[in-house]
Amino acid sequence: MSDIVFFEENEIRNIYENNMKGDFHASEVKPLKKIYTMRNNGNYSCVGFFENGIMNAYAFVCYENQKDYLLLDYFAVNEKLRGKGIGGRCLKELSNIFEKSRGIILETEDPAFSFDEADMKIRKKRIGFYEKNGFVRHNISSRVYRANYIIMSQRKDGIRDSDDDIYKDTDKIYRVMFNKNEYRENVVLKLI
Repeated sequence: MSDIVFFEENEIRNIYENNMKGDFHASEVKPLKKIYTMRNNGNYSCVGFFENGIMNAYAFVCYENQKDYLLLDYFAVNEKLRGKGIGGRCLKELSNIFEKSRGIILETEDPAFSFDEADMKIRKKRIGFYEKNGFVRHNISSRVYRANYIIMSQRKDGIRDSDDDIYKDTDKIYRVMFNKNEYRENVVLKLI
C-alpha cells in the first residue's frame, strides 16, 4: 500500500512544524529537542507512510527496546484522507515494520477530560477507531504534564495482556521518555 520512510532530523522538524501542531492539542506535543534526543539514543523512530509521493500518515514510536511493546507516541492520517481505511492499514504496516516487537501500546485522550461536547465526540471516535483496529482498553490511566489519557494495547498474537503487565511496560517506556525529575513531577500512571 505505502512506501515507508524512516524520517531523518530535517524531515522530523518539517512534520513537527507543519503537521503535529495541527494534528494534536498543544498540551500533547513534546519539545522537538526531546524527540531528537530519544531518537539519537535509539529509543524512538519516526515513520511516514507515502503513496504516490503524498504522505498518507505518520507515526512516532518510543520503546525501551524493539522486542517489547512500542508506545505509539503520535499517529495521524493526512486530514484529506481520513475515513478511508488508511489509518488501519498504516497501523498494520507499523506492526510489520517492527516485526520483533510484542505489540503496540497507546495513550488516547480520556473523554472524561474533554473540553466540550465536540471534543468529547472526537475523543470517543478515536477510541472507537483503535478498538475497530484490534486495540483493547485497559484499566490504566495516565496524566502526562496536563494531558489525561487512557491506555490501550494491541498484541501481535491477539492475546490480551493483563492490566498489570501493560502498566509495567508503559511505565518502562515512560521512564525512557522522561528523566527522573520530569517523571516524578509530570507523570502519573495508575491502575483504575
